[in-house]
Amino acid sequence: MNVLRIAPLLAACLIACESSGGGAVATSSGLDVQDATAVDAGASEDGSASGLDAQGVADSAVVPDVSGGENQPPPLGSYSEGTCPNLVSGDVAFTSLGQARAVRIFLPPEPEGAGVLYMWHGMGDTVSNFSAAMQAEYIAESYGWIVVVPAVIPSDSFLPALWGFPSLLGGVPDADLALFDDLAVCLDETWGIDRNRIYTMGFSGGALWSSYLLLHRSDVLAGAMILSGGVSPDALDPVPTFLYDTPVRDVPVFLAHGGVNDIYDALVLQIEFDTMTEFFADKLVEDGHFTILCRHGVGHYFTQGVAVSGLQFLSAHSWKNTTSFWQQNGLPGSFDSSCSIH
Repeated sequence: MNVLRIAPLLAACLIACESSGGGAVATSSGLDVQDATAVDAGASEDGSASGLDAQGVADSAVVPDVSGGENQPPPLGSYSEGTCPNLVSGDVAFTSLGQARAVRIFLPPEPEGAGVLYMWHGMGDTVSNFSAAMQAEYIAESYGWIVVVPAVIPSDSFLPALWGFPSLLGGVPDADLALFDDLAVCLDETWGIDRNRIYTMGFSGGALWSSYLLLHRSDVLAGAMILSGGVSPDALDPVPTFLYDTPVRDVPVFLAHGGVNDIYDALVLQIEFDTMTEFFADKLVEDGHFTILCRHGVGHYFTQGVAVSGLQFLSAHSWKNTTSFWQQNGLPGSFDSSCSIH
């Protein structure tokens, strides 16, 4: 099985991309980058793409935007710093809400009018590692999206650095919400992005942030891919993270968890991602969101098949398509077998 393994080790996440057939394993730690480029392009010996490869692109049915109903996504607002910088491919020093932020941008062959995929890394991980493990460059080239991989604000205390979702370890969302908003504004100013196709995805801590974004930026998002995220059931005491809050608008959502062993334990924060994801899925469906749930059962990791299926899911939905033709026709045959319509 091809598995993208991102396992928690207190504040460090270990990324290991395994090749099938007993090939070599390339690993890199969130605290010590050892060779992230080993898994970056995902090229096999014959030069064809592996990992998140063309099977996801070829099998993905992109649904055209439908007419009628809601007309257009809302305006993106204004940049918190006044005049947007001229964004480019690669590492960008970006200021948001008065704070310097590190962001890496991967451009498709035709960035003008392209959709945007935000990718949020896990706690203790790095932009380089997560970009390599998810093959961000390949996603940009194959799906035609501008892929944006921000870095979390470094911690100034003994606590691990986290995205701004509220939790028992603290968390103030303003800075990271502003980063999401500001980047969208400046991406649009630079390349005139397709505002019908703004997506978010993340794993672990990044999936929790994507879950929070879904609740608080549903007016902008066209879809969400959340791998080991979710919300806290309100019956828990104490509540480890944030509670569910009905989004203002329906958004198609792709969720995945690794079963009873999909757990993160750091200091006072213990997260059971299977429970939180299942609860999240139930609440989303109650509120009318088209939701896919993958129960891959491999713990606090995610499989290649789930990752490819999630990208297929995003590419098949846009801001104007809040419902899915898959609801009536079922999932594509290429979808990972652990996934089903919830």
